[in-house]
Amino acid sequence: MGKATEAPSTANPLSSDAEICNHVMLAIINVSIYHSCMNIELKKDDEIRVRIFKALSDPTRIEIIRTLFKANKEMACGEVGEVCAVSKSNVSYHFRTLREAGLIIVRRDAQTKFTRIDKTTFHNYLPGFLETL
Repeated sequence: MGKATEAPSTANPLSSDAEICNHVMLAIINVSIYHSCMNIELKKDDEIRVRIFKALSDPTRIEIIRTLFKANKEMACGEVGEVCAVSKSNVSYHFRTLREAGLIIVRRDAQTKFTRIDKTTFHNYLPGFLETL
């Protein structure tokens, strides 16, 4: 008779308790890092939400957003101020607040500033809000 062939091992590929412990610890660390990253992302999103709600807490800024939404186009900042009956200095202040909250996009062409709604921000953080205006 010939030699008996050894059956392939079905044992755990981890050869010791220390290796198993190391793998468990790495898994725990990876989960912890994942949750930390998620918490950072949530905090960033919460900070954005706070800026958005602060910006929308003023009736004049809501009127500016309404005007831009109903126009459905880019408008000169001065034109928005006239439609909303807001002085040039006040409208500039309101535009800055709305821009910093990510609610509008402002571009300059020579000496004229043009603005439009940043629909991505509204879609991501306030879905359906514009349609209620």
